[in-house]
Amino acid sequence: MGVRMRTRWRWSRRGAVLSTELILLVPIAFGLLMALAEFSMLWLANQRVVAAAQAACRTATLPGATAEAVQQAATTALGRPALISQATINVTWANHAGEPVSVEVRLPMRSAAPDLLAFLGFGLGDGQLVAQCVMRKE
Repeated sequence: MGVRMRTRWRWSRRGAVLSTELILLVPIAFGLLMALAEFSMLWLANQRVVAAAQAACRTATLPGATAEAVQQAATTALGRPALISQATINVTWANHAGEPVSVEVRLPMRSAAPDLLAFLGFGLGDGQLVAQCVMRKE
């Protein structure tokens, strides 16, 4: 074999190796990108659920608070219509000043983010984002 033939053969082998590496690494990189996007959406939705629980609890502790006012405070904090329609708000009312008022906000993970990792076997399933806030009634 001449020098030119050996060089050409090495370059063609190198191309095959690079193609194989690309075939192996692209799905891993794609999966990591999808995981990052899904985690970011879930984290943001969780922050909104926590804010909604705190806002609703703050409203529920006020004298003369109504269920509609608590619901309105939670929906304002949730912001997005997709989150508002799927959220469940449970309030434990207090009868007298100084007693604890509890508000729990639940949101299915599937309504907060698309199930991007289901093809890898890491689906959201029936997971829920839950936030609870307890404050004393004024």
